[in-house]
Amino acid sequence: MKIKLFAVLALLLIGAGSSFAYEQKLQYPNTSASVIGMQFVSNPDGSLSVQGNVSYRTKSCSRYRCVYTDHNFIGTWDALGHLTSQVDGALPPQAVLFVNGNEQVYAQADAARGLATTGFDSRGYGYVDIPVSHFTWTGNNQYLVIPDALYQFQVTLSSDGDFPLNLEASSVFTDCRTCYYNNTSGSATIVSTTDPNDCTHVMAASVSAGTPGIPVGTACTFTILYDPNSPTTLRTGSGQGLAYTDLTLALTTDAGSLPAWGQQYTITGVPQFDE
Repeated sequence: MKIKLFAVLALLLIGAGSSFAYEQKLQYPNTSASVIGMQFVSNPDGSLSVQGNVSYRTKSCSRYRCVYTDHNFIGTWDALGHLTSQVDGALPPQAVLFVNGNEQVYAQADAARGLATTGFDSRGYGYVDIPVSHFTWTGNNQYLVIPDALYQFQVTLSSDGDFPLNLEASSVFTDCRTCYYNNTSGSATIVSTTDPNDCTHVMAASVSAGTPGIPVGTACTFTILYDPNSPTTLRTGSGQGLAYTDLTLALTTDAGSLPAWGQQYTITGVPQFDE
């Protein structure tokens, strides 16, 4: 499996998200922009970037008329789909090298860990296809109701990319958003356990074996302890004794900028400020 970073053409946003695994949109100054003429650029550090001709139209209306402005430039994206630069001009037309299913491949290059291709998919978007490691969170409940007490739980991660996933750092933090009702968001920590499936232990075992990285097809867990009454006792202005907090578990890995795990909590049985 390979990550696909893509730009969806105007009017073709619907359905593109299910085309391939791990699709990420190329970033644009305008969501209706289209990209053609893709090619690879080799960076000094050996990584690959993608360049393409970007075009879109903006509209500015006064009371009596609208003025349309066309924008055209050469965009450059890194392998994670971030627009890193744009310059005036246009790349020369690119001939299709070959067709692979829905893919019209305009360029290919040897990436650090396999063959990379870029081009246009007949379902309506430009893409870049580079072998990478990847992870997916599993068993995530977006909303959960918990009591006003210590709460320990596990979050599961699956290594499901082309290569073993190197876990470099992990952190968990809380946020009570505007703290409209409650005076604190509490605190959360990643707990060290003896569970052999603990992600830290799986990573350490792979390093000891001389094959660093959480193996492809392997799932591991993080154990998190949430304390709603740390560093201060939780109080609420809610007449129903409710408080609200968000938990986020963020990772630094060699898979790049993938989504953090997140969950929103409603806490019940919280004392009010005047109690």
